[in-house]
Amino acid sequence: MGRIVHVFSEIENILVELNRACPTVEFVQVDSSGARNEVISKLEKAEVLLGDSHILSDYPNYLPNLKWLQLTFAGVDAVIKSLAAPPKFIITRFGGVLGHYMAEYVIGQVIAREKDFLLMARNQEKRIWLQNVSCRSLHGLNLGILGIGEIGKELARVAKTFGMITWGMGRTPRNTPPANVDKYITPNSLEDLLCSCHYICNILPSTPSTRYLLSGDVLKKCMNNKPVL
Repeated sequence: MGRIVHVFSEIENILVELNRACPTVEFVQVDSSGARNEVISKLEKAEVLLGDSHILSDYPNYLPNLKWLQLTFAGVDAVIKSLAAPPKFIITRFGGVLGHYMAEYVIGQVIAREKDFLLMARNQEKRIWLQNVSCRSLHGLNLGILGIGEIGKELARVAKTFGMITWGMGRTPRNTPPANVDKYITPNSLEDLLCSCHYICNILPSTPSTRYLLSGDVLKKCMNNKPVL
């Protein structure tokens, strides 16, 4: 493999950052908005490719010379599912750095819901100023995290700073829970988590053992506490 990397991404300024970080590497941009035949023509030349999963999933079978595919996302499902045959190239993912982004998003959603920010915004537009608005504190609320990998552990850490009680579900039994997880369970005890948590965040990877985990009558078990998923 040479020092040429094709880049097939919609991330803003990605070429600028790549050139700054790796000045000895030649980066060739493949414009996803171009004509399909032009995109395919460029992808067919790629030996090393850095790309976004959601746009690569339309072109996985047009990579005859590819030796290494580096994704810009943590998940690889979209690309794997779209392949007509097992890949002959290496696929690596962008893991270990997205935890804080996901944690910010989840906690932001919880705060917005508990403080009813949408209602506040609508009232502000109408010039309605309510003085006594009832809302819960995050302190003491139960957060269930399905999947205690890198992202799940970071979410648990951030949730604990708000005083939330964290539940974590993983597939492997453990004698002691991971850091910042108050109660650790395996899928056999999923019902306990569903019945106890105010919020449930599913960040499990898509595998044969996790697909349809919440399908069927599973969610009927939490009808009384009505958690937000």
